[in-house]
Amino acid sequence: MAHFKKISSSTHLEGFPHYQNAHSTVVDTIQSEKYITPHRVALRISGLYILCGTLWIVFSDRILLTRSLDISILTRTQTYKGWFYVSLTAFFLYFLIVHYTKIYHSFTKELLHCYEELETTYEELLASQNEQEKQLNHLRESQTALLHSEERYRLAIEGANDAIWDYDVKNQAFYFSRTKKLLGYEDHDLEDTHEAWKTLLHPDDIQQLHQDLEEFIASTKAYYYSKYRLRRKDGQYRWIMSRGKATRNEDGKITRVCGSHRDITEQKQAEERIYDLSYYDTLTGLPNQALFEDKLNQALTLARERNHRLAIIHMDLDNFKVFNDTLGHKGSDQLLIHISSALKNTLHEIDSLMRLNGDSFVILLSMVQEANQVMEVAEDLMRLFDKTWSINDKEFHVTISMGIAIYPDDALNPRDLLKKSETAMYHAKDNGRNCFFLYSKEMSAKLLERVELEHHLRSALKHQEFSLHYQPLIDLLTGNIFGVEALIRWNHPSMGLISPVRFIPVAEESNLILPIGEWVLRTACQQQALWKSKGIHPLIFSINLSTRQLQQANFVEIVGGILEECQTDPEFIEFEITESAVMDNLEVAIDTLTRFKEMGIRIALDDFGTGYSSLNYLKQLPIDTIKIDKSFINDILTNPKEEAIARAIIDLSHHLNFSVTAEGVETQEQLTFLRDCLCDKAQGYFFSKPLPDKEVENLLLKKKSYL
Repeated sequence: MAHFKKISSSTHLEGFPHYQNAHSTVVDTIQSEKYITPHRVALRISGLYILCGTLWIVFSDRILLTRSLDISILTRTQTYKGWFYVSLTAFFLYFLIVHYTKIYHSFTKELLHCYEELETTYEELLASQNEQEKQLNHLRESQTALLHSEERYRLAIEGANDAIWDYDVKNQAFYFSRTKKLLGYEDHDLEDTHEAWKTLLHPDDIQQLHQDLEEFIASTKAYYYSKYRLRRKDGQYRWIMSRGKATRNEDGKITRVCGSHRDITEQKQAEERIYDLSYYDTLTGLPNQALFEDKLNQALTLARERNHRLAIIHMDLDNFKVFNDTLGHKGSDQLLIHISSALKNTLHEIDSLMRLNGDSFVILLSMVQEANQVMEVAEDLMRLFDKTWSINDKEFHVTISMGIAIYPDDALNPRDLLKKSETAMYHAKDNGRNCFFLYSKEMSAKLLERVELEHHLRSALKHQEFSLHYQPLIDLLTGNIFGVEALIRWNHPSMGLISPVRFIPVAEESNLILPIGEWVLRTACQQQALWKSKGIHPLIFSINLSTRQLQQANFVEIVGGILEECQTDPEFIEFEITESAVMDNLEVAIDTLTRFKEMGIRIALDDFGTGYSSLNYLKQLPIDTIKIDKSFINDILTNPKEEAIARAIIDLSHHLNFSVTAEGVETQEQLTFLRDCLCDKAQGYFFSKPLPDKEVENLLLKKKSYL
């Protein structure tokens, strides 16, 4: 009964059918127990025995008394009656005992069977209970993990700039988390409906957004992506990047999309600033050379397809140096801005205008039928300058010289067109300025001059007419000279000092830049060794590289040989390159510069932002230093745009782990501004102009601090 009591007391058993069947049988059997208890059986047998005995004695004696029997017969009859009674009662007792024994055995068998069923059921229930306990523990662990996951999710959402959205397509239900707050709205300000959010879209972005959605729905893509503007509560628009992941049913239809909203306004503004820096002149807002060449290539393709002409007008202001000296940088910049605006207003919409550099402009006339048409435009431009220009209450008369090259008459590719228009422009300057010329093969005077200059260059190498001047590079943290930029000078015996601006292009075109470049590097290394022998701490020598040098097949080996010859440590050499120097063959240039980096030579990107799209190559070029061009430094104190650009360049460079050197520093105020912006290095006339080696040596020995 021990098992029975244990099982029947368990409250977990009553939900199981096997248990209930066995339990019912046992209960029924127990309820019938009153019929088979020992006392009841004994009393029943005793009662029956007494009843039977009493009846037998009473009736058997009466029957005998009715007979007249002698004593002997009566005695014998009493004996027979006694044996008969004993036999009858024995048989009766035998029958009762057998009957109740069968009942007992049947009860016992049934009870044992119920015990066995209950024992089996109990074991099953124990196993089931253990499994339920395991499932319960697993469920508790899952609930705990879910709570942790929900907490991480909540913290991630609260800590991120992203807002979460959920769109149930089937039920047309929207859910937005933090998006309203992102836009300055309270929960009650906007309904969580598609229509409510559509009212916030910028009108210019509606079509693009619908296009993005239609393409996404029509495709089998799992991910959705779009950028658009939403109106804040204060009326301003913010750029939002919306991304999402879709679930689809068996038919491929979208049933649900979940995603995020991110405010990318600052990123878009930065992209616009970068784009402007990459493709537009910061002073005039005109396209720079990179953007202009893209337009020129497109125009040439169209001209070939439609078989028509196009023209390039290369325009240069005459005697602009006089305006610089008279007006100063700020005044001359204002003049350039006014001229740029006047030129844009004169040209047709299909024409393009670019500020090439300084006071040079290039104009693209896309649709040209005849040369006379180009000449008419040139005459209109000449008349544009038949007036006085007022700057700072001063009036000036400006003249221009222009050269014209026409496709396909003069050249078939962009480079030759630009080159020949420039040749024609110089021809105009040589012929008295304030005029224009169409390019012609007869323009031999200019070419002859270049040929003569090339001849003198070859002679200059032989007769050692070149020298190096050095402009100190200042560490803005310590105020000390940490290096010098080596600048070549040419003192011709009869023509005197010839500007590098004049002879370097000729050297580039004639490949004389290669031996000249070797001479510059060797001379600089020898100078460094000489100063080192005099106890001057090794300085960084910054040396300009040209396009031709970067394209030279064995240039790396030549540099390595010179450094070894002069016993120069590569870490004290810095090569300066410009965007234009790597444009002709970017892949080769990157490979060459990377090999220099592996040698330990530093690489600086010079004239940053003034030529091609500098920012397009920052990730590709293995550079260490960004050199901010002088044009960005001139007006950083008076022109908010120039100030913003300078700050942006410095900040961007530092984020990319580049050192920053500012060129053309001329005032204490500029220096203070640059130090406040955490600019690393600087050079300019405020510190020192380029000097001969002896004068620089004196500065180095004095160990002067410039702060």
